[in-house]
Amino acid sequence: MLRKLVRRLGIAKTSALVTIVAVLFSVGMSVGIEFIIHGGVSAQVIVFAIAMPVLIAPIFNYVFLRLVFQLEDLQAQLHRMTITDELTGAFNRRHWIELAELELARAKRYAGVFSILSFDVDNFKRINDTFGHAAGDLVLRQLSHICMSNSREVDVFARYGGEEFVFLLPEMDKEQAWLFAERIRTTIAQTRFAFSQVEIGITLSIGVTTFHSTISDLNCLLMQVDQALYVAKNAGKDRTIVAQGLDDLANSIQASLSAH
Repeated sequence: MLRKLVRRLGIAKTSALVTIVAVLFSVGMSVGIEFIIHGGVSAQVIVFAIAMPVLIAPIFNYVFLRLVFQLEDLQAQLHRMTITDELTGAFNRRHWIELAELELARAKRYAGVFSILSFDVDNFKRINDTFGHAAGDLVLRQLSHICMSNSREVDVFARYGGEEFVFLLPEMDKEQAWLFAERIRTTIAQTRFAFSQVEIGITLSIGVTTFHSTISDLNCLLMQVDQALYVAKNAGKDRTIVAQGLDDLANSIQASLSAH
């Protein structure tokens, strides 16, 4: 509660408020004790009761409240570290799964819709082998920045592992998610990543799946999107595949090949 008060009023106003409370408490205690012992209250006692907290409380309050701010900032920094991928600044896998589970529960309860997009950087090992791991790290950082810059505030973007990333797309149906995926894919394909006077181009293979009422848990969705990503890789890479039933996979591959 104290931290909320400090955040709302700021250090100076909170310190003044605490000082006033300290003065009132000091005067009340001094008057009460003086009246019990001597049967009356002198002006000197009241002046002393006011002067002491006025002189001491502001310094103590300022130091204490600064520590409260620093503690809160440290806690926020530690929280960010536990949910964020250090290299890219995107969310990490664990936090993304936690948010995806919440979104799944919400969609089940309110008959909502959401989609998951998973993509992999094509031939990423070749970048590391050719230009070094520093170049690979730069590509992943800039790739993440582009993805986060081209997403909505409600979208959840995370590094799932290595060069694989995922989007959680609330309130996006299959068609909208496919359009979003294609916009990300074409934007990245048109981008050149500069490293040591060398321009590096990359492409993405993307899988997309959308929640529907027959989905039992998050693992089902993740299996579907992994399957779609696998199809995109094996269909020639640099393409988006929407997860469908097993009977439709051949048609998806053929349509993707035709489009390219």
